[in-house]
Amino acid sequence: MPAAVPTNWHADMAKKNEAERREKLKSLPPTPAIMQEVRADHPMRMANMIRDEGHDVNVQNDEGATCLYEAARLKNKKATQILLDLGATVDLPNKFGFTPLIMAGVLLLARRAAAPRTRRAAATAYRAGARAANEGATECVKLL
Repeated sequence: MPAAVPTNWHADMAKKNEAERREKLKSLPPTPAIMQEVRADHPMRMANMIRDEGHDVNVQNDEGATCLYEAARLKNKKATQILLDLGATVDLPNKFGFTPLIMAGVLLLARRAAAPRTRRAAATAYRAGARAANEGATECVKLL
């Protein structure tokens, strides 16, 4: 008969994994570490890094993207709301001139809209908006 697993084994493993994850993030520059949490859909961890560890909410990566830009691009409503609550700027452009607000708008109007060129622009925008709404982009636009 196999040996019984100690009752606190799962909690110990969770603590160990969290400690390893934190240690790994410490080795990264601050910008990718924060954005990694946004990309991994861990907005509360990202918020703790900004609040508790003193990271800048508007810090930009090497392409000029901010966490808010990434949250908008990924249509992550919760991360978008948290970043806005922490004072993130909606009009800070990346090196290509795109802001989080522009990104959210582009997603709202054009995300995966493969309409034929013979269609009217209004119909195309309507369909793109409907598709983006189904994906959650409208919530990010409303927040911004």
